[in-house]
This record gives sequence, structure tokens and C-alpha cells, in this order.
Amino acid sequence: MVDRLTEETNLREDLQRAVALELSASEAHVTAVKKLSKATKAAEEMVAAVVATAVASGVDEEEAESRLAVALKVVVPKAVKDEAAEEERTREELSAAAKKSAVKAAKIEDLLKEMLAEEARRLATRTEAEAAAKVPPLQVTIGIFRGLGWLVESHHDSIHEGELRTTWIFAKGSMVIRGCGRDDVEALEQIRSAVMQHEPDEKPASNGVAAEQG
Repeated sequence: MVDRLTEETNLREDLQRAVALELSASEAHVTAVKKLSKATKAAEEMVAAVVATAVASGVDEEEAESRLAVALKVVVPKAVKDEAAEEERTREELSAAAKKSAVKAAKIEDLLKEMLAEEARRLATRTEAEAAAKVPPLQVTIGIFRGLGWLVESHHDSIHEGELRTTWIFAKGSMVIRGCGRDDVEALEQIRSAVMQHEPDEKPASNGVAAEQG
């Protein structure tokens, strides 16, 4: 579990760097778009001024409009070719950076699912004597749930028919799941089973705990 947590930390650091690069690429692209827009406007105004001068010097108006249309299609793109190339380059870099961020985020989610599955296997095979020694610390278990978007709504103890009962409630968006048992281990195992039912690509055995729509 410790190795997995270290791996998660490293992946999150990689993701932070990827997001920073994506942000930088986004800023560069915005700058390039502004430059292209400004250059295009300047070129269009220049062409319009030349045509207007031609009209003033006696060129037929219909011919002047035809020249303007041709100029806007041919002259303007040539005038802003450097700015257009820069806009395309930064757009491609932004797209590549966004894809890298998405890949790294997906790796983190996959790792968290693997950690849940590993924990489930450990809990399913441990004996009663091993239970106290091998149960992961609560902060580790809860941290995995949080990493998948499930946040603690409530945690409390109660006495039911003379026996202590521990209840945990987690929520993700409009979904709420509850786990209740004789101790935290039993209650959180119910939560784990319910959480995995609502995460894709996982097929754990159901133990009867389902999420409710809030």
C-alpha cells in the first residue's frame, strides 16, 4: 500500500506539471489568436483603403468591389501568414498538452481503482486473527475514496439493541452511500463495495449496499 501511495504521489506531481504546461500552451495560443486577429484587421483595412483610393481616382465601383473581394481572399491571407502559422502551431501544442493531462489524470484514476481492488482482496482473504494487524489505516482507506470523488458526509457511533454500531456516510454529487457495522472496518468494507459498483471497469461482488440518489 505504501508503494502504491508513493506511486500516486508521483503521478499527481506529473499531472501538476502537465497541467502547468497545458496552461502555458493555452496562454500562448490566446496570444497568437489575438495577434492573428489584429493582423487580419489591419490587412483588411489596408486593402479597403487601397480600393477606396482606386474608386476615388475613377475606377468603376463594380470593378473596385470585385478587386476588394479578390484582395480579401488572396492578399489578406498572405499578409497574415506568419500570424496564422503561429496560431496553428500553438493550437496544436495546446491540443497535445491537453491530451497529456488527460492521460495522466486517467492513470491516477486507474491506480486508485487498483488500490481499491487490492484492498478488497486483502479484506476478503484475511482471517479474524489477522484482521486487526492487516487492516489499512483509516486515513488510507478514506483517502482512496476521496481520490475517486467520494467525500465523507457523516461518521457516528450508536447503540442498537445493546450493541455498538458504527456508521459512515459518503457522497459523490447526488449519490449517497451508507455503511454500518460493528466497527469501522466492517462499515468501510460496505462503503468500498458500494463505491466500486459505481466506478467503471470494476466488477466486485455485491454485498447489498447500494447508492441512493440524493
